[in-house]
Amino acid sequence: MKITRSIEIDAGHRIPEHGNKCRNLHGHRYVILAQVAADELQTQGSERGMVVDFARIKDAMMANIHDRFDHRMILRWDDPIAATLVGLEIPPIPSSLSHQTYVAPGGEFCLLRESPTVEYLAQLWFQMLKNDIDICSIRVYETPNCYADYDG
Repeated sequence: MKITRSIEIDAGHRIPEHGNKCRNLHGHRYVILAQVAADELQTQGSERGMVVDFARIKDAMMANIHDRFDHRMILRWDDPIAATLVGLEIPPIPSSLSHQTYVAPGGEFCLLRESPTVEYLAQLWFQMLKNDIDICSIRVYETPNCYADYDG
């Protein structure tokens, strides 16, 4: 049995090495679907008859994705535009972190180890969620027609 919960966020990004339009700053309304599976439904307690309560999935998605990435510019840490927008020289992200948030006069910025492609975001967000829920896959829509799936 599998269940899926979705959330949406708005964020900007760019892929600096892209040979087309995506090298420019632009934004998306990301739709993120997290899927949780179980061999058997819960047999006791408040989640009886469920894989897991949808509210638990939502809480994990809001804390790990929405609250950290919604309405932020998401850039690779060494993107030349990042230092300009943040207003300071940006050191490499420590190996223990997947991303860092910087607060600057122009807003909040999420800086990643890699370019913020939809494929990388799906992988990153899966890894962030797996600590809180038993996620089996994630789907991230960058546009209504384009998405990436990641199943760990």
